Amino acid sequence: MSSTDPTQHFFKNRDGLQLSVWEFPGDGPVLTLGHCTGTCARCLDPLIAALEGRYHIYAIDCRGHGASEMPPPDACDMTSSGHDLLDMIDHFDLGEGLLGMGHSGGGAHIIAALLERPQAYRRVVLVDPIVMPPPLIGGGAALAEGARRRRNEFESLEIARERFISKPPKSLWHSAAVDAYLQFGMHATDKGTVDLNLHGEDEARFYDQGGTPGAFERLGEIATPTLLLSGTESYFIPVINMQHEGLQDAQTHIMEGGSHFVPLEQPEEVARLMKDFLERA
Repeated sequence: MSSTDPTQHFFKNRDGLQLSVWEFPGDGPVLTLGHCTGTCARCLDPLIAALEGRYHIYAIDCRGHGASEMPPPDACDMTSSGHDLLDMIDHFDLGEGLLGMGHSGGGAHIIAALLERPQAYRRVVLVDPIVMPPPLIGGGAALAEGARRRRNEFESLEIARERFISKPPKSLWHSAAVDAYLQFGMHATDKGTVDLNLHGEDEARFYDQGGTPGAFERLGEIATPTLLLSGTESYFIPVINMQHEGLQDAQTHIMEGGSHFVPLEQPEEVARLMKDFLERA
């Protein structure tokens, strides 16, 4: 299977927000994928290709990202995105006991979904999921400030690409992930320029309202077998260790050389670890 195969669907969530979902055909069980804040579902194309058609994949563009509608300014929290995940499951009648992978914000969405519907998933892989103890929940201020300084408009896709790959984090990404961000995370304007779908000011709202307040204290309610992934260069390892202690059934693997964006940097290795864990039972 290649990343050119998917079908794009649109559906309305419980609040009437129109969300985009990419369906990748596969012969195996259903697997949902959740991307990190600031990217979009198709940035996971290299990971999906490395999964080799073993799963029937539904990859959601989180609210405000990719081709999904922007929520009201006060509805950019990750708990609401967890509800969107459940609404997608219900809309497509995917049933219960699914497999899931979520990266960063996408991992927090899976945790929020499990806290509302424990039977939704039977096995999940979470990469640096943004679920933190209360003293750290407000730690997104620096990320919000950085997002607000971000350049939104470029003269061309070529210029945008050169800008992105000139420095981390995108300079460390798999080239196909960068290409997907350019294609599905940007759009042409009537001025002949290209513009980010998610402007920095809008992305900052997700950090301002970020995390899943109350979820860290409830991790002990989650019995779903969970593989926690991170990278040796990720700032999130101390939180991963706390999450490991909080969850009922967790394993942790720290990938050598990977940063917080390790699924976009080392998609083949992440896919290998996912297949091993998801197919173990």
